[in-house]
Amino acid sequence: MLSRWPLRFKMLLGAVALAVIVGLLAVGSFRGVYSYRQLARSVSHRASELPIAAELASSVAELRLTTSRIGQRRNPTIAAYPQILDERDRLRGQLQRVHVAIDRYREQLESAGAGDPHFDDNHMEFTTLMEIEQLLRQVDDQTSPERWIHTQLDIDQLNDQLDHMSDLCSELPSHLHQRLTAFAGEVRGQYRTWIIVTWVTTIGAGAVVLGLLAVFYYSIFTPLRILVEDSRRISGGDFEHRIAVRTRDEVAELGEAMNDMTGRFREIRDNLDQLVRERTRELEERTQQLIRSEQLASVGFLAAGVAHEINNPLASIAWCAESLEGRIDDLLNSPTATHSEPEDAEVEVARKYARRIQSEAFRCKGITEKLLDFSRLETPERHATNLTELVRDMIQMVQTIDGYRGKSIELEAEQDLICTISAPQIKQVVLNLLTNALESIDTGGRVQVRLARLADSVELVVADNGCGMAPEVLAHLFQPFFTRRRDGHGTGLGLSITHRIIDQHQGTIEASSDGPQRGSTMRVTLPVQLDQGEHEKQHRQVA
Repeated sequence: MLSRWPLRFKMLLGAVALAVIVGLLAVGSFRGVYSYRQLARSVSHRASELPIAAELASSVAELRLTTSRIGQRRNPTIAAYPQILDERDRLRGQLQRVHVAIDRYREQLESAGAGDPHFDDNHMEFTTLMEIEQLLRQVDDQTSPERWIHTQLDIDQLNDQLDHMSDLCSELPSHLHQRLTAFAGEVRGQYRTWIIVTWVTTIGAGAVVLGLLAVFYYSIFTPLRILVEDSRRISGGDFEHRIAVRTRDEVAELGEAMNDMTGRFREIRDNLDQLVRERTRELEERTQQLIRSEQLASVGFLAAGVAHEINNPLASIAWCAESLEGRIDDLLNSPTATHSEPEDAEVEVARKYARRIQSEAFRCKGITEKLLDFSRLETPERHATNLTELVRDMIQMVQTIDGYRGKSIELEAEQDLICTISAPQIKQVVLNLLTNALESIDTGGRVQVRLARLADSVELVVADNGCGMAPEVLAHLFQPFFTRRRDGHGTGLGLSITHRIIDQHQGTIEASSDGPQRGSTMRVTLPVQLDQGEHEKQHRQVA
């Protein structure tokens, strides 16, 4: 429950507990100090009675001494009267000093303030003092001048009275001594109790202080330490870490706020990383496209020159081969020709070689024509065309070819996908993609063609379950003269021309495959409407 309290309540609890501890210690300390001061005052005040009591006892003792000397003269002579008168005056003076001592002692007793109750009770002293005063009055009456003149002093009675007075004066300090002895016995249990109370209070205060330290350590210091350490860990880049504070106070709220902030930082970082990856991928793709475009442009310039230089020799070779074949036929059909089996075999070999030279020359001529087409690839007029109908027509045309019989083509397309394109060039693209897919599958294989609208573009997907492609093939797929056709008759220019056409249409083409024998997918995107600025730029480049 304490972990759910706010920090201000915990601090208030600590302050109240400390105040209670300080209050208890202060009460105990002040009570002991004031009790000691009161005891010291009482003892000091009562101790001041001792000199006065001693003075009173000394005065009574002198008085007894004087009466003893007087009693030695039972029958004085006339000559001894002067001495008797002197002794009488001395006796009167000593009585006066006794009166003064008694008055001082009374004043001392009456001046006792509110002190320790064990010492302020001077009832016995007052009783004894009253007896002394009563005896002193009797002594005064016995020693009055009239008694000195008319009668003789009763020395024996006077001595008895003074003896009794002396005994009473001796009792006065004994009362204080008895009270001190009784006080020591009474307070022994009290000070032991107070010692125990003081120890218990001190131990309790120490326990409370330790408890407060434990509470503050586990409720404040430990959460703060965890908060600081985890914050440093997060600031070091570990955004997956979360601050775990087991309390439910402001520190926990701060930790949760920092966790939320860390989560937002992580989302921002992930978004930025994803954006950087996408931009990097786009940049790499654009760079590759630019490199391919430059390569294709370079190959185009080179192809134009090579095709122009090779076309004429190839035409001559083909013409000569055709002429040679005709000349052989003429020689064999002439009336003067002789026929034998060895000669006929040699003639047939020559005719075969002539036909081979002729077919290969025409094959090279076809390659040079493709090179010329590649180098002269211009931006023709583009018109709104139903791409769905175009693809369907190309599929129907390919299915009529004898070499592709037994291989199925499935079309999945939306109706009437209109795009601004060059229909002949896109037909060439679709034809190239379809023939490549059909060449990669065996009899019974399947080619899937999908057409779909994507926002401001149209996506054409040609997928097959054929031989597939390795990663190194995918890396060089659109390079000129790169081919991996299984029949070995490819020129390696079909996909290069396809890529160039798609690029001129401001579209994209991507090839993907899970690996050999796992099929391939060609994905083409074409904008529905060609960007007018880009269209004019391409026209200027062609011009």
